[in-house]
Amino acid sequence: MRHYAIPLKQGKKGFIYILAFSAFVLGFFVLIMQITEYSPTEL
Repeated sequence: MRHYAIPLKQGKKGFIYILAFSAFVLGFFVLIMQITEYSPTEL
């Protein structure tokens, strides 16, 4: 397990990707919840 072999820039880039992906998934679920709340029988 050589975690320290990874450059700091690459690690920060991966962290940003994970953060963006998490925000995208969160926003997607919020959007679905809003849609299903307004029209649960339309789906």
